[in-house]
Amino acid sequence: MASIFCPNCTFRTRRQCPKCKGKGISNLEFPYPKLVCALDIETYKTDFSYKRNSKIALAGMKIFKFFKGKYFPKGYSYFTEDKLKELKLQISSFEGLIIGFNIYKFDLEVLEGYFSESFIEKIKRKTIDLFFLLKFLNHGFFKGLNLNALGKQNLGIGKSLDISGGQIPKLWLSGKKDKVIKYNHRDCDLTFKLWHRLVKQGFLNFTDIHPFDGEIHKTLRLDSGSLNYLIQKKMIKKYYPLIAQKLANFEVHRDLGGTWLENSRLPS
Repeated sequence: MASIFCPNCTFRTRRQCPKCKGKGISNLEFPYPKLVCALDIETYKTDFSYKRNSKIALAGMKIFKFFKGKYFPKGYSYFTEDKLKELKLQISSFEGLIIGFNIYKFDLEVLEGYFSESFIEKIKRKTIDLFFLLKFLNHGFFKGLNLNALGKQNLGIGKSLDISGGQIPKLWLSGKKDKVIKYNHRDCDLTFKLWHRLVKQGFLNFTDIHPFDGEIHKTLRLDSGSLNYLIQKKMIKKYYPLIAQKLANFEVHRDLGGTWLENSRLPS
């Protein structure tokens, strides 16, 4: 499926672009990142009020390489709590984009308990948080924007059928580590596939639950600024101060009993 965005200009679609009208994706140089890494962390002890006190069961990485118009997996690897120095070396040397789902407010905050603040700040500047962007585009509301529901609705596949996130600590501590590894691997795959689908088609569908109206089917569409955030590392660095501000705003609005934000677009 070709992307709905014109990669050579600021037009919403190629049909609106007089220069690119009638040209297929193969005739255009779309700036897909050459390397993408999906990063996801599982914990065997979770402190949601102060996440750096959490204990890591494993951190999983799956790298994808863009070649001749397609992404190909380069392999999945995981690092247990005693191997996190190796994870740090892998992340430090990785030249592509890192993607995660709620990675700003969970995975990276958990890693703060193991690594220096300066290292985490460097990682944030080449990291995309798919959950943050979707919540941002949805004016700060996040019902229906979980990895399992989004995967089922947009990809036809969800998370593991026989494991829930709440079972991870018990499984890990009881020695059933293979199940946790498979669960983590599936999360990495889902995160990458949802990111890729959003970049290619420019939207994702989700189902919101309204207290009075029940289920409401919605579509979140990218603007050009959000697309640039999803695919260009230099744009993440540019937007990071705004991202930090918006994350703070989400917390403030949540504390006040609402999460609506006036501006739901990243600048182009």
